[in-house]
Amino acid sequence: MSLIKYAISKGVGWIDTADSYGAGSDKGEEGYAETLIGEALLSVGLGGQDDQGSGGGSTNEGMARRTRIGTKAGMRLDSEDKWTARKLTKDNLKEVLEKQRERLGVKAIDLWSFHHMDTYTDAELDGLLRVLGSCQDSGLVLNVGLCNCTVSQVSLAMRYVQVAAVQNRWKGKRGMIHFCRENDIAFFPYGCLGGVRKRNGKEDSDIRQFPKICSQASLKGVSPEVLLLAYYRQKFPQTICLIVGCRSTSRIDDLMSVSEVLFTEMDILEIDSCGPQAANREGKGGRRNGDWECPQCRANNFKSRTECFKSNCYGKRGMGEFSE
Repeated sequence: MSLIKYAISKGVGWIDTADSYGAGSDKGEEGYAETLIGEALLSVGLGGQDDQGSGGGSTNEGMARRTRIGTKAGMRLDSEDKWTARKLTKDNLKEVLEKQRERLGVKAIDLWSFHHMDTYTDAELDGLLRVLGSCQDSGLVLNVGLCNCTVSQVSLAMRYVQVAAVQNRWKGKRGMIHFCRENDIAFFPYGCLGGVRKRNGKEDSDIRQFPKICSQASLKGVSPEVLLLAYYRQKFPQTICLIVGCRSTSRIDDLMSVSEVLFTEMDILEIDSCGPQAANREGKGGRRNGDWECPQCRANNFKSRTECFKSNCYGKRGMGEFSE
């Protein structure tokens, strides 16, 4: 909780969570992270939020306006730390949202998202989106987001709700980013510093494998991670919203300098020239034709498989791919 409070005090404007975060073998408790965030908000005087979501109605009103909470539902982390889909239905969706709002201690959820929209059929989404639209109209949810989705699914959702954000894995494919920009939708990429395995903030990112980026970062007096995040902001202004895992106050301090990084045209061209490595992430050589990378854990899978070979991963071939 101290880390959450520190982030708020430093002016972090967005906290990303989900009802499944913090559960599993260690806690085994749905909504653990949401409860922690709600308690942290309350402890710094940001509890009892007004109808505008996470903020207002406190002595720290200025700070509150800068702190917004985005949460998700639709996945479960079981006692063996294995991620599985938890299908929401039109009958239980509103109840799920109300429980999340209560745990966060807010009167309205700033941004609520389907955790894995790619686990639903269009027919299932039709009923869910109708209920979600009524929740948005009533003020239970202020903004609606979609995670791990395709352009066609976003288009479907836009018939029922006002889509404010898309959260997909950052893979360099920009069909979704351009779609979001054209439709005034924020894009929240995850895994943008080296993939899912590095997004928890524990390990150095894969970005440090690129000498040009490290050299430019050194000249500007920032970390390679900060340099790349600032580059994303400049390449896609008004569209990209960055979410990065943090496990220390020093990590927060480092990331808060992203907005201060300035680039010349040559700086941008130099970063543009840095492409992905040909070898796979496990360092065991290149991929054979037809092999595929798991969209969740980034493990290399043989072309004959349709699901990831790792026992603790639910990734499937094609899951979360962007539609062009």
